[in-house]
Amino acid sequence: MSSGNKGIAAVGMVLLDGIGVATERIAAWLGDLPTPAHVDAGRMASLRERLRLERAEVDWRPGGGVSNLARAAGAAGLPVEVWGCVGDDADGALIEASLRREGAFPRLVKSRLPTGVFCSLACGGARRIVVCQGAAPEIWRAALPEDAFRRGWALFIDGLLAAEPESMEALAARARAAGMSIAMDLSTPGNVAARRETLLRFAARHCDFVFANEEEFKIIRDAGGPDPAVKTAWVLKRGERGAALLRHGTLIEEEAGERLSLGDDTGAGDAFAAGFLAARLEGGDPRECLRRGNATALAALRNSLPNAWEFLRL
Repeated sequence: MSSGNKGIAAVGMVLLDGIGVATERIAAWLGDLPTPAHVDAGRMASLRERLRLERAEVDWRPGGGVSNLARAAGAAGLPVEVWGCVGDDADGALIEASLRREGAFPRLVKSRLPTGVFCSLACGGARRIVVCQGAAPEIWRAALPEDAFRRGWALFIDGLLAAEPESMEALAARARAAGMSIAMDLSTPGNVAARRETLLRFAARHCDFVFANEEEFKIIRDAGGPDPAVKTAWVLKRGERGAALLRHGTLIEEEAGERLSLGDDTGAGDAFAAGFLAARLEGGDPRECLRRGNATALAALRNSLPNAWEFLRL
C-alpha cells in the first residue's frame, strides 16, 4: 500500500485487455458482430481459445480506464491505488501481478464471476472490439474502506460507475469529506449517450475535472453543454491536436508536442489523465497540466511510458 502524500485513488471497471491482430479465420468467426460487441463468458472463452490456436499476435495486459491510468502514473513514480473487481482466477491474478510490476498498488475485490475481458483486434484494416464485463461491474456495489480516502490525493472515477448513481454519489461524498480532489472520465460515447444527465449532474455537483474526448463532449454540448457558472473544469482530449481545458466559458488550448498516427490508441486518453493529474497534484497551472497530459499520452502511444526521471523532464 502507498504511503505518499500525493497520489491517485482510481475506482472503476478493471478488465484484462487483449490488444492485437486477428487472423482472417477469426475475423470470419466474429462474423456480423457489432463493434463493440458485448458477449457472455462462454463466447469470450471461445474467442480466446481460437486466438491461441491461431497463434494470433495479442498482448494481454491490465485494462479498463483505471488500469491504463495506473500504468502511466506508476511509470511516472506517482502513487496510484487501483480499486476494481476481478474474478478469483488466473486472469485476476495476472492483472494484480502486472499492476504491481508497473508501480501501481492494486486493491482488487474478488468475485465468483470471471474476470472481465476486453479484446481490441485489428481485422483487415478495421478494428473489432469484443467485451465480456464479467466481475468488473461489481465494483459499483463494493464497500471501500476508510483508508481508500486520503487527504491531498485525487479520486479518479470511471464514468461507467454512473450506472449506479447512488453508489457514485456516496463515493464522491466520502472523498470530499476526506479532503480529496475529484476527477471523472466519461469513459465511452455510449456511456455518455445512455447516462448524459446523470454524468452532467454528478460533474456539476462533485468534480474538479472531467475528462472527455471530442465525440463524448459533442454529446454533452448537444444537450446544452456544461453549466459555465459551476467550478468544474472540462478537459477535452483531442488526440493528435492536443488538448484543451474549458472552465467558466474560458477555453485554454495546448497543442500536442508531436503527432503520431498509430494503429491502436487504447489507453492513451487514460495516460493523458494520469499526466494531467500528476501535474495538478504538484501545483501545476492548467496549461502545464495540459502539456504534461499530452506528453504522457504520447509516451503511452509509443508504448514506452516514461520512468520517474524522464517524467520530470517532460
